[in-house]
Amino acid sequence: MSHIFRLVLLLFALALAVASLTIVPAGLCGMLEAPSVWIASLLYFGFFLSTINRVRVHGNFTAREKDAQVKSAWGKVAYPIQFLGLGGAHWLAVYDYSQNAAPELLWSIVGLVLMLVALVVNRLAARELGRFWDRLVIQEQHRLVTSGIYSVVRHPIYTSYLLLFFGHMVFFQSLWASLLLAVVCAVWFGTRIKIEESLLLRKFGEDYAQYMRQTKRLVPFLF
Repeated sequence: MSHIFRLVLLLFALALAVASLTIVPAGLCGMLEAPSVWIASLLYFGFFLSTINRVRVHGNFTAREKDAQVKSAWGKVAYPIQFLGLGGAHWLAVYDYSQNAAPELLWSIVGLVLMLVALVVNRLAARELGRFWDRLVIQEQHRLVTSGIYSVVRHPIYTSYLLLFFGHMVFFQSLWASLLLAVVCAVWFGTRIKIEESLLLRKFGEDYAQYMRQTKRLVPFLF
């Protein structure tokens, strides 16, 4: 398969994934004419373009079955929770918005800002990581990245996902979707970060332990 054809397939898959989270539920709720649906869809598509750019520049991600979280017992539990819960939260958000007779402009603006910040954080983190943005695996000649945005938080890629997803829930003004998302993210990212940091501690030892002491996990100065 040629590299260009592979990228075209990835773009098509990304469009389908975004549509499944926003456009399909909007269609079922009779909201396809709502500008908010298309704004959110474009932001999601733009956000996840960074994964395709990573493939374009550095080649494919490591096979999913080699991911340390996927191989773990917790991962086998967390993955279906993440897959179903994330989809459910997005559909619920769109449904709640369709039932909201008077959505608040302020909350839409806050959600939009969160998603835009997510895009910026994601781009900065992806640029800093380069080819080391991958599944949960230790690559050959793996390097500990602590510069740039990684001097602010240890897991800015995950921070960007949280900003994007919660920004979406705020944008569509759905409390119940936000609560569902909080549970899903606590399970998925909680287990993922724990496994990732154990891998990095084994690989880099005291260097990573010191980095952990000096740098917050997801939220600057707080957590």
